[in-house]
Amino acid sequence: MNPIRIAFVVFSVSPAILIQAFDEKDVLVATSSNFSETVLEVEYALVEFYAPWCGHCKKLAPDYAQAASELKQIVPKVNIVKVDADAHPDLGERFGVQSYPTIKWFRNGTSEEFDGDRTARAIVNFVEKATKESVISVQTLDEFSKLMDSNRAFILAFFETLEGAQWDLFLETAAMFPSVTFAQTSSKEVAAANDVQKLTFFRHFDAGNLKYDGEWNAQHLRNFVHENKLPLVVPFTNENSAMIFASLGFDHQVLLFAKGVMLGEATRLGSQVAQDFKGKVQFFHSMRIILKSAFC
Repeated sequence: MNPIRIAFVVFSVSPAILIQAFDEKDVLVATSSNFSETVLEVEYALVEFYAPWCGHCKKLAPDYAQAASELKQIVPKVNIVKVDADAHPDLGERFGVQSYPTIKWFRNGTSEEFDGDRTARAIVNFVEKATKESVISVQTLDEFSKLMDSNRAFILAFFETLEGAQWDLFLETAAMFPSVTFAQTSSKEVAAANDVQKLTFFRHFDAGNLKYDGEWNAQHLRNFVHENKLPLVVPFTNENSAMIFASLGFDHQVLLFAKGVMLGEATRLGSQVAQDFKGKVQFFHSMRIILKSAFC
């Protein structure tokens, strides 16, 4: 039997990149002295933590500047910010920056990792979604069926009335995870038919649906979403490589390499181990070793 190879991979590739001229007039510069007023004390802010020497940061800069200019016209209430984490290491350490560039989305001072592609279009789409109504209404069985068919994963909560502290917390949590679909129902028929008592994470992967039975507490609910929004072991592809290297808010990542029939066994074993590290370590699998990284 061929052995399954499991590797921790550290990338340090910084390719030379040709950068065209661009205008950063709409990108705010935050420092240790003005970070609070620029980021933490406003409703919305998107922040890039970068290092001047990082090739991938230089590559991102034109797209980030373009996104800032577009967003200034679309949603001017959002601050698009950059922080030189080399010059202000206290900010990098405070917000868990481990690689460059790292992009974080702040809403009323609370941050979540940006896990989209590093293009102007992806950044604009992310911010537009994050600042719009973030919860879908599902009031019929047909609407639920369509939601189920069109989403690989989504969260559905039951609320008899759309008011009160629990509803406000649900809205705030949804706004912090623009990449996750949040929905609410006031229909007892929809809730009963799908066994939704409080809140359920419907997922077409791993062990399937997960019920939230914790308290209506901001940190508990955020942890529940963060720990379960992705499969235990995610396929490593060209399409999601930028998202993977962007760290996703996880402390560590593990890449599993295996070929042929051994890939299934590697994924199965990886899932067993990953279960014990949910929210802290993200596992990925690939049939080939990736030699190019998307961060410094």
